[in-house]
Amino acid sequence: MKFDITKPMPFKVGLYELNGNENYNFQLNRLVNMDGADLELVRKAAERIHDHRSWKRVLLGTAVKLDKAGDIKNAAAFYRMSEFYMEWDDPHALRAWKRARKLFFKYYRDYFTGTDPVVEYTEIPYDGYKMPCLKMKPCHKGAYSSVTEQKGTIVMNGGFDSSFEEFFPPMEYLRENGYTVYLFEGPGQGACIRLYGAPLTMEWEKPVKAVLDRFDLTDVCLIGASLGGYFSPRAAAYERRITSFVSWPAFSSLTANLDAFMKHSSSALEASRHIGKALDGLYRLKTERNRHDRFTALFKTYYHRLGCRSFNEAVDILESINTKPLGRLITQDVLLLGAEKDLSIHYSLADLQKADMPNARSVTTRILTDKEQASDHCNCGNQKLAMDIILDWLDDVKHGRAVTPASFRDEYTEYISAHPYKTADAFRYILDGDAEQSIVFFNGLNMQEMWVPYMKAFSGTHRVLMMEYPTAPKTNNELLDAIHALFGKLGISKPVIISSSDGGVLAQLYLRRFPDDISALVMMTTVTIDSKYCEDTRKELPVLPALQRFIGAVPYSMLRKRLIGTVTGYLNDETHEEKQYGRSFLETVADNGYKDKFISAIGLVGDMSVQPVMRAEEFAPVEGKILLLQPEKDIFTEADRKKLNDLIPTAERHTMRGGHLSFIMCADEHIALIKGFLNRISLS
Repeated sequence: MKFDITKPMPFKVGLYELNGNENYNFQLNRLVNMDGADLELVRKAAERIHDHRSWKRVLLGTAVKLDKAGDIKNAAAFYRMSEFYMEWDDPHALRAWKRARKLFFKYYRDYFTGTDPVVEYTEIPYDGYKMPCLKMKPCHKGAYSSVTEQKGTIVMNGGFDSSFEEFFPPMEYLRENGYTVYLFEGPGQGACIRLYGAPLTMEWEKPVKAVLDRFDLTDVCLIGASLGGYFSPRAAAYERRITSFVSWPAFSSLTANLDAFMKHSSSALEASRHIGKALDGLYRLKTERNRHDRFTALFKTYYHRLGCRSFNEAVDILESINTKPLGRLITQDVLLLGAEKDLSIHYSLADLQKADMPNARSVTTRILTDKEQASDHCNCGNQKLAMDIILDWLDDVKHGRAVTPASFRDEYTEYISAHPYKTADAFRYILDGDAEQSIVFFNGLNMQEMWVPYMKAFSGTHRVLMMEYPTAPKTNNELLDAIHALFGKLGISKPVIISSSDGGVLAQLYLRRFPDDISALVMMTTVTIDSKYCEDTRKELPVLPALQRFIGAVPYSMLRKRLIGTVTGYLNDETHEEKQYGRSFLETVADNGYKDKFISAIGLVGDMSVQPVMRAEEFAPVEGKILLLQPEKDIFTEADRKKLNDLIPTAERHTMRGGHLSFIMCADEHIALIKGFLNRISLS
C-alpha cells in the first residue's frame, strides 16, 4: 500500500473526544489529523490508554500488528506517536522512530522516485552533523491543480519535538498551490536529536541560514510550527533574506505563556531557581535508583532536548524564548496564527507578539475556533484551513494588500486631531465635507465615536455630521427638538439619517416628529417600539431612577470594566482582528467622560419604550428610501427583527455577518451597501 501521487493531498477535518486526559486526547487527535491514522483504530487504542506506560504499550503494540499486516500508513503513524511519552534513552523509542521514518518513505515513495522526483531528500551539513531537508518542486496546472506559475519560496520547520513527517501534508498542499517548499529538521528535532544527539538551539537564525545558503534562497517566507512560532521571528530578525514569516502559532514568550494559563506561574518558575540544586539532587537520586516516574522522565527529556545539565540552566534557556528583545529588528510581513483552545500556547500571545514588532511591514492575526474545527495546537483538526489562510495571506503580501489592522483608538485619535470637536447649544459635534446633501449619524447609547469610519468614508461626497448628545434632555422629544435646532443652526436641511441600535429608534421618532425634514433613512442593528426589547425595558422603568443613582455613585473604574466586559459579549462571528478593533472601540468610548453620557442614555432608552408605537404610514415620507442592515447574530431577537421588517415591508434589507457591533468592526461592508443604496435612490 502506498500513497497515490496522482491525487491531491487529503486533510482530515474534526476534533474528537478520544480520551479523558486532555493531553492524551490532543496527542491522539494529532495521531489522526497530523499523522494520518484512521479514526476508528485510534478510538479503539484510546480506550486502553490511562498513563504513560499504557500509552507506550498500546500504541507500540498496535503499530507492530499493523506493520505485520502490511498497513504502512497506519503503522507509521502509530510508531511515530508511540514514542511521544517514552524516555529519550528508551531503546524502544529510537527503534519506533526509525521504523516510522522508514515506513513514511515507503508510503510516499512515488514522491521521491523517478528521473525527476517531486520531492528531493537532502542532508545539509551543520555544526558537525547533517540536517535532513525535503525540497518540493511547485505543482503546475494538471489533474488537480489550476496553478500556472511559480508563486514563491517557502521554508518550513517544526518546534520542540517535531519530525518532518507530520508537516509533509501541509508542505505538499502548499506545493500543490504553486510554491517551492523546503521542510527541514534542525537542532533538537527529528534525526538531529535522535541520531546525532544535537540539542535544541534558540539561535534559530543559524540553522535557517544554513538552509538558505545551501539552496541559495532569497525572498523566502519562513513558516515555524509550534515552538517554531518563536523560531520564525527569531530567524527573521537576523536574516534579511526572509521577507515574510508565519508564527504557527504565535509564541511571544515562555513566561507570558505560563501566566496566560495560570497567573503568576512564571514567577513561581523563577522562584524555583532557589531550590534548583535540590531538584537536581532529587533527579540524580531517582536516576541512580533507576526510578522511572514522571518527574524523572520530564527532567531527562528537557535536559537532553535542551543540551543542559541543571534545572537553572534549563530555566535560563526557556526564559530566553521572548520576542520583545528582537522585535524592533523585524521589518517583514507577518502572519500570526493561533487557536482559541490551544493546550500548549495560549492564543492571547498573538497580541503580545504583535506588540513586540512595531517596525513590521504588516502584521495579520488570525485565531481559529471550535466552529472551524481548528481550536487546538497548530490548528490540529483543520490544518487545511490554516494552509488556506497562509495562501490567501501570501497572495495579499505579493499584491501589497497585507496591512496591519488599525486599532480604533489610533484611528479615532488621528481623525479628531485633524477634525477637532466644535460646540453649539450643549452639543459637541464634528461637521465635515462641503457637498450639498447632508448625512447625519444617530448614535446608540450616545457613543458618537462609532461613526468615525463612516465620517471618513462619506465626507468626500456628502456633508457629514456626528454629534455627542447633551445630557440635559430627559425625554427623546426634548432631545429631538434640540437636534432639529442644531440642524437649523448648521444649515442642514433634509438630511440622510444613518442610525444604529437605539439610535435607530431615535431616528424613527425623528421621522415622526419632523416628517418633512428627512431625505432617506438607514437603520442598522435596531428594532421598533413594539419590540420585546422595548417591552422588557418598559418593565424596568420603576427601578430606572434608582439604577441611575446607583450608577452615579459607583466608582467609574468599576463601571467601565463592567461595561466593557458586558458589551464585549456582543462580539460574535467577526474575525479576531475585527474583534480586537471592537475591543479598542469600547475602551476608547469608555474613557472617563462617558459615565454621565451613559446615565443619560439609559434614561432616554427607557423613555423610548413608552413612546406610541410606530405606524406603517409614518414611514411614507421616505417610502422607497429606507435601508435596513441587520446582523444575523444580533442581541435583538429574530422576532423583533421581523416586527421591524413587517412594519416597513418595502425597505431594502440585507442580513450582515456578525453581532450587534458588526457595523463598527465590519464598517467597510456596511459602508459599501449604504453607498450603493444612496447611489440608487433619488434624494430630490
